Amino acid sequence: MAATLSFAGLRKVNAVDNLNVRAEAKVSRPSGKVSSGVNHRKETVCFAPNVTICVCNALMLSLGRFAFLPWQRYTNSKAGQPKQNGVTHFDSGDNYAAEMTTMLKSNDPAGFNVIDVLAWGSLGHALGYAALAIESNGYNFPL
Repeated sequence: MAATLSFAGLRKVNAVDNLNVRAEAKVSRPSGKVSSGVNHRKETVCFAPNVTICVCNALMLSLGRFAFLPWQRYTNSKAGQPKQNGVTHFDSGDNYAAEMTTMLKSNDPAGFNVIDVLAWGSLGHALGYAALAIESNGYNFPL
């Protein structure tokens, strides 16, 4: 008898586990009772999707505000305005090359503005979705 390998997601499933999965996969018919239509899905507290996305957003926004903002401002000031033939675009007569100051205004003392919130928030969402995708594959995070 040849041994066959089977996989569930990225995990290798043993033959005994495979039989158990098939036995559990049988659909049970509802008896005469009508359910309330509520989906009772069991979630762990740590990996509820909304909590995961919120925690990842908070993590990335605080990293962007407190860790990377001074470095980002320093590299932007060091680079300066774009130049062509030694003259900036605004100095050469292009009035549309001036920075839009209304988008960069903020009441934050460090100057964390709307652009920064959108950028770091999108990174937080990407990190949260990656964590949820890894968790849905069956990997357990050692917490």
